[in-house]
Amino acid sequence: MLNFKKLSFKENMLDFNSENTQSSIIKFESMLKTNHVYFFDAQEFEDIIVHYLGFAENNLAKKALKMGLNQHPSNLELMLLQSEVFILLTNNGDIVNNVLRAE
Repeated sequence: MLNFKKLSFKENMLDFNSENTQSSIIKFESMLKTNHVYFFDAQEFEDIIVHYLGFAENNLAKKALKMGLNQHPSNLELMLLQSEVFILLTNNGDIVNNVLRAE
């Protein structure tokens, strides 16, 4: 008989993150602890932000977004993520609900 281990949501999310994303997250968290500033490319910031949003760690997502936009102020993907984060975190999604009802 096969035994399947039931994975938590967080464990499943970690399975989807690549090794590169995990190393970027570790580097980002180390940066926060030491108050050093490390360089990340825009894609790394995008992955970090999406990771934290997936775990509802909104404050870390916002910190990563702010740092990402400081390092890459004209990056369109980060600007788009900024608008998505604003919509998700403003008024508990009231804006999203209103848009969905209008369709």
